[in-house]
Amino acid sequence: DRHFPSPFRYEEEVEGRPLAELINERKENVKYLPGVPLEGVRCTSSLAEAVEGATAIVVCAPHEFVHGIMNQLQGRVASDAIAISLTKGMRIRPEGPQLISELVRRKLGVDCSVLMGANIASEIGAGQLSEGTIGYKVLSNALVFKQLFQTDAFNITMVPDVEGAEMCGTLKDVVALAAG
Repeated sequence: DRHFPSPFRYEEEVEGRPLAELINERKENVKYLPGVPLEGVRCTSSLAEAVEGATAIVVCAPHEFVHGIMNQLQGRVASDAIAISLTKGMRIRPEGPQLISELVRRKLGVDCSVLMGANIASEIGAGQLSEGTIGYKVLSNALVFKQLFQTDAFNITMVPDVEGAEMCGTLKDVVALAAG
């Protein structure tokens, strides 16, 4: 059995109130995912609180913020935790690019799979047919995340290639823009 953390989000105000508070009260993210019920979810704006006791971490943030978030999480995540990144993008450093899964792995010291696909959160939340791919190094960890994310409307395939899946997810937007 895995313990998943509370969703974390940096504090932001909507209607003059903290968004995390509104998500908890209305069971919906009224700003970024209106109309999609979030039952069984408790949101927090405290990173430490979000990962306390968690054995499975889901990283889903704009790529430019992941490095800072991982710095804040270093030393706070259980050594036997597993992670999955839904973040598309990579960190650009003077010594060269770094995939987000590698950043998570290095900063937290845990295995990190990826879930990639040409998906739109609101469509998945509305139950429209969608699919994604989990790239993994450790099959048993990928199976935990497949069980968590797969639904009748969201099909997941798995490949033993974190880097390949992540690069496809990262570069698809670049190709789409170039193709028009």
